[in-house]
Amino acid sequence: MAGQPDIFTQYQLVFMRDGGRDAGVMKAIVRTLTDDNIRDLGAYYAALPPPPALKSGGDVDAEKVNAIMKPRHCDSCHKEDFAGQGESARLAGQRPEYLAKALTDFRAGTRRGRGMGAMIEVSVTLHDQDIKMIAAYLARKP
Repeated sequence: MAGQPDIFTQYQLVFMRDGGRDAGVMKAIVRTLTDDNIRDLGAYYAALPPPPALKSGGDVDAEKVNAIMKPRHCDSCHKEDFAGQGESARLAGQRPEYLAKALTDFRAGTRRGRGMGAMIEVSVTLHDQDIKMIAAYLARKP
């Protein structure tokens, strides 16, 4: 969560608290959060430095990944450096398993977010291998 945009974190916590996004083990905790708690948490995590990019973990064909991502215009919401902005998540440096799960959940229509329509359109034609490559690529972005 460190380095995620303030508003993104706030939205995700509200979605979890209100049952619009499965919170898993956090369900009992997020139910107790007030709006003020959520605003404070958004600001707190946004002020932390983002996680460091992964340095290894297999080969990633950046050209192939860019060929998948470019026509989907991922950088228009998540910024060119994938640092995220506003309601759009920081993707750079996130754990690859987190990124892959998020894309898989968007593709299946089981993850809710402010950009739900765009994310379904972006992810619906992705194959599992595409998702793995994108996740590995973004995890290595600083």
